[in-house]
Amino acid sequence: MTAPAIYCFDDQSVDEAAKLMHDNQIRRLVVLSRDKQMVGIVSLGDLAMTADDKLTGDVLQSVSEPMSASRPEPG
Repeated sequence: MTAPAIYCFDDQSVDEAAKLMHDNQIRRLVVLSRDKQMVGIVSLGDLAMTADDKLTGDVLQSVSEPMSASRPEPG
């Protein structure tokens, strides 16, 4: 898992979750309640089912690119 953990809250929009996934090059995003209890996980596949095709394509392209030099690879 990436440290620190990247997450969104359950009351955030799909667009906000997609932006977090895009910006952090991740395929899955932990979803928390506002009291920071885990309530689920949203995946790239979930975006494909609920978001528009362009948004899903943008996120897929981003997470498929090599890691940026500013963010070290896990390991």
